Amino acid sequence: MSANPIVSGIGLSDVEIVVRTATIDPPSMATTVDGLVADVNVADVAIGDAILAVPPYDTVNIIYQATAVSNNTLDVNFYNAGTGTTNLASGVWTFIIIKTGAR
Repeated sequence: MSANPIVSGIGLSDVEIVVRTATIDPPSMATTVDGLVADVNVADVAIGDAILAVPPYDTVNIIYQATAVSNNTLDVNFYNAGTGTTNLASGVWTFIIIKTGAR
């Protein structure tokens, strides 16, 4: 990884940003129900990475989070904060993976 002056001021010596995609098919979720898409294969992700999940569509009332569970594998958790059942379509999600040199 090479030095990044943008983040050196906050104590991170190096940051590498990797962008990957994967097809995700979120489960249908009733009001205040959560769902999980487990074991999504995403190259270069590792435990300790910060991951920003970017859906290919509007996710109004749906809260989501991607977490690395092992090398090259992540889980995506969903929560329906809306007032009705939501069934998001299958789609190609983008994952922005932030790796720090501090690990």
